[in-house]
Amino acid sequence: SASQYFTALHASLCNVISCSVSGSSPELLRELSESQKPTKGKEIWLAFKDVAALLNKLLSQLETFMFTRKCPFPHVVRAGAIFIPIHVVKEKLFPKLPGASVDQVLQEHKVELRPTTLSEEKLLRDLELKSCTSRMLKLLALKQLPDIYPDLLNLHWHDSVKQQLG
Repeated sequence: SASQYFTALHASLCNVISCSVSGSSPELLRELSESQKPTKGKEIWLAFKDVAALLNKLLSQLETFMFTRKCPFPHVVRAGAIFIPIHVVKEKLFPKLPGASVDQVLQEHKVELRPTTLSEEKLLRDLELKSCTSRMLKLLALKQLPDIYPDLLNLHWHDSVKQQLG
């Protein structure tokens, strides 16, 4: 299914990045992390084996979701545009990243999360997000996910480096 394919691509990307980090020497990692501002670093992990190809596949999958209007995540449609709750990004895709870091990426991209209407909130809760707080149900336009996704992967890389260096 589209959902499994996307999830598999996402998991592969995160794994390749984590494994590349754990396979690097602490000296190299220290050098890389010190020479990079937290927002930079993409050029390092994009050079890892298969990452660029996987990322392209994943981004084109997101394009397909927008084009076909079929989204594998809980979502609502407004004026023909698909919106997903920020919960999907913070809890499903990048559960290990601190919420504040994700918020910072959103700010850097000037992404505004929109509040759900009562009927949208009910719909999302009925789908699978029963215990979600209203804040986590705030909506992200799906078309903005491809813009922020590489930066979220970048956070994942920095997070992996930090864990590796202890």
